[in-house]
Amino acid sequence: MKKRLFCTLSFLILLLTTTSCIFRPYQQVNYYDIASLSPDGNPQAPNVEFPLVTVQGPFRTKMVFRIAKHKVIFDEFNRWSQAPDSLLRRFLEQCFPKNPENSKKPYKVTVDILNIEGDRFNKRTVFTADYTIKAPDGTVREYSFSKEQKAENLTPEVFADNIASAFSELSESIRKNIEKQK
Repeated sequence: MKKRLFCTLSFLILLLTTTSCIFRPYQQVNYYDIASLSPDGNPQAPNVEFPLVTVQGPFRTKMVFRIAKHKVIFDEFNRWSQAPDSLLRRFLEQCFPKNPENSKKPYKVTVDILNIEGDRFNKRTVFTADYTIKAPDGTVREYSFSKEQKAENLTPEVFADNIASAFSELSESIRKNIEKQK
């Protein structure tokens, strides 16, 4: 009798634990992309290539939010449509479209994303990257870029908007530093 009662209780416990996910409400995964730019088509624009764009740390497709000084969470339900390095490469290639009429040797720009997070603890977004510009004559210069934006109500939409703004400012920084190297 005890053995049968034990088996029945074990079965009920197993049934409840394995079916508990059925009773959870469905939560949709949201994907965020950095909006495409329309190329300016400037024939005087420098010829630029991005052979290497990388990301350091845990920054992949899940959005990263800092919730305490030393604690971050990876949001399961709010994600980038691609890893941040892929998003940035695509964005930069749109900012510096290839011009088939421009036969000049290209500037080669490599970018290393160091931080891309929504900081709910300090109510801000943070984007930090280092980049290197190699001029056609072989001159190499290194730069750092950092953009912090206040965000009182840091939602994933605000996070994506602020990162799009940081990407845009990074592209302008690259453009200005290429102009200085000419």
